[in-house]
Amino acid sequence: MTTMDIETEVVALYRQGKNQGTVDRFHAEDVETVEACAMPGIGQVQMGMQAITGKNQ
Repeated sequence: MTTMDIETEVVALYRQGKNQGTVDRFHAEDVETVEACAMPGIGQVQMGMQAITGKNQ
């Protein structure tokens, strides 16, 4: 799968409102995200698939 293939699929999922689909399809179990600033009740850093899934719901 090329970078362009991934980009095309990610954009398609977002346009369909399937944000969780991108997480399920393209993120590893040990994913870590860092936001520019802490979000209320979530914090600045989320680690692991469960934290990322919770952030997107």
